[in-house]
Amino acid sequence: MNERTAAGTGAPPSLTPDAGRPAIKTKTADSLWGFLFITPQLIGLLLFSLIPLVSSFVLSLMTWDGFGERKFIGFENFMMQFKDEEFRIALVNTLYYTVLTVPTGILLAMLVAIGLNRVRGKFCTGSSISCLTLRCPSPSPSSSCGCSTPISA
Repeated sequence: MNERTAAGTGAPPSLTPDAGRPAIKTKTADSLWGFLFITPQLIGLLLFSLIPLVSSFVLSLMTWDGFGERKFIGFENFMMQFKDEEFRIALVNTLYYTVLTVPTGILLAMLVAIGLNRVRGKFCTGSSISCLTLRCPSPSPSSSCGCSTPISA
């Protein structure tokens, strides 16, 4: 066998999986690569979600006009809000709106999805609804998502 190829594969030794490495080292290397790939997402999550969330909670425990000195007052801001009648009315309206719109939206979306799923084969031989939605802007009849049926005028 040639020194430049791995056993029976014809590929260079460096391209064969786990060539001479113990399983533990392979697992550790895979874990390190995984952490390397998710690091940008974790940094973005930290910078744009977690830090502002914690900062806004800390600021909610203080009295501050935006320019002067901050003074810690604890949960007094929250107590003041829950005693306010307008806040309670707004909270009830928000809960009422949410209870009505969320289930209605989910039900309508399910009905549309079921209906489109039943008629899918009648309009396009493709596997997704994109065959219906991508037909208009496509420059040729079969270029969008692999639909084979021609556009009829």
